[in-house]
Amino acid sequence: MLPKLRRFLSKFKLSKLRKKENPPLPASTTTQEQHTNVAQTPTGALSSSAQGVPSKSTIINTTQAPSMFLKSKPPVPPDSSATQRTAHDAIEISSLSAWILNGEVQRESERAFTGGGKSDIWQGIWKGEKVALKVLRDVRSDDQGVQKHLLRVIRTWSGLDHRNILRCYGFITDIGVHITIVCPWFNNGNVLDYIVRHPDANRIHFLLGAAEGLEYLHSQKVIHQNANHGDQHNILVSDLGEACICDFDLVGIYHGGDNYNTSSSVEATARQVRWLAPEIVGDSREVPTEASDVYSFGMAILELLTGKQPFAEIGRDVAVVSAILSQSARPKRPADPAAQRWLTDGMWVLLERCWLGDPSSRPSMGDIVVNLREIE
Repeated sequence: MLPKLRRFLSKFKLSKLRKKENPPLPASTTTQEQHTNVAQTPTGALSSSAQGVPSKSTIINTTQAPSMFLKSKPPVPPDSSATQRTAHDAIEISSLSAWILNGEVQRESERAFTGGGKSDIWQGIWKGEKVALKVLRDVRSDDQGVQKHLLRVIRTWSGLDHRNILRCYGFITDIGVHITIVCPWFNNGNVLDYIVRHPDANRIHFLLGAAEGLEYLHSQKVIHQNANHGDQHNILVSDLGEACICDFDLVGIYHGGDNYNTSSSVEATARQVRWLAPEIVGDSREVPTEASDVYSFGMAILELLTGKQPFAEIGRDVAVVSAILSQSARPKRPADPAAQRWLTDGMWVLLERCWLGDPSSRPSMGDIVVNLREIE
């Protein structure tokens, strides 16, 4: 494990150095104002996690596709395989126009309501409905790599339908230079903020709903791979009081971009290690799996039941990396009475199973759903 730790730390230090030498360009919208406003998130504001699954019945005007999605690709040698690939890509890109809502969405808020490491949430109106506008800060709308991954994600979204998965209405590219995802607005915000305002709310109910959402994703061969990423919680509370999983597969959109900011990626990973499975922390090339989702969900359970981040006793994120890779560390069971109200012996046994070092030994999301139903 030590060589992996050294590689991670060297990447982290290099990213810090590059960031000092090449400071990022300012965003097209007032990024300074966005960051300043994040600390002033109003009660009920949506977390920086609004993103999910589209309604199958939604009919979108396809005549307003922006030209950037219809650009021809660079010339290729005139062979049959290249011609077939070009034709296939053109069909795929044109099919994306059904999800483009340019000219249909109005931004209502003057500043971002909240934000995270890679996105900001604004409020807007679409067809008379209040919506959340998730601006992907590190993702430019003219990025060919992003376009390619968006196609894959949207094809997947179109086949998903579950009450615990947030819907996605589409996306826009005509507000600033970044891709913006359009989703329903939930006044209740994310689940962590909700339980602060409603301390007696049934936390097991929210966990069960989130687990059922992840179980559904896995049944559709979809890996969430984003259960929680440090400064943003990806379980929302709908206006009906149900847990709603969001931000599914946004990781691929970031990493798929031609202009992806590697420096910010390494820094984000340092923030996220408290939730990431050890096999992902130890090897950035490791592909997320259902088992790594289970590990991360176990950490999300701990955070929701205790109100504290995993490894709360360790201050620095880099120290968490060291503890995980060199000592196979796992969170310690808290002893305070407030945590013990929800963190029963049976729940702790379930968490320890979720955090097993061997991914094949971890329970499935179906097993977790059964356990949570018994506990509830």
